[in-house]
Amino acid sequence: MSNAGMVIVFVFWTLTTALWTTQENRPAANASIAFMPIYFLAYSIAYTPMLVSYTVEILPYCIRARGFAMMVSEGFPFVIGVGLTDEVFVFCCCCCRT
Repeated sequence: MSNAGMVIVFVFWTLTTALWTTQENRPAANASIAFMPIYFLAYSIAYTPMLVSYTVEILPYCIRARGFAMMVSEGFPFVIGVGLTDEVFVFCCCCCRT
């Protein structure tokens, strides 16, 4: 369900971005910005739990707790789109420490 949501939102995100770049349609640009958090929400529902479950599943039973603690202590790096300046999208890499 979440993968389908990601695909649908990404299609509309791409269409609205294309409308903005070709016709400079201002409502399409606003819609494109609105589609970003919707896409990230669908991604978070599907793939955030997979990071934890996959890490625990691939480790042998005797070291699962240590491996999970090591993964969590390293932090979860993620990239955030900050803004559009002069046709260049600026990204900010963040690392969330626990």
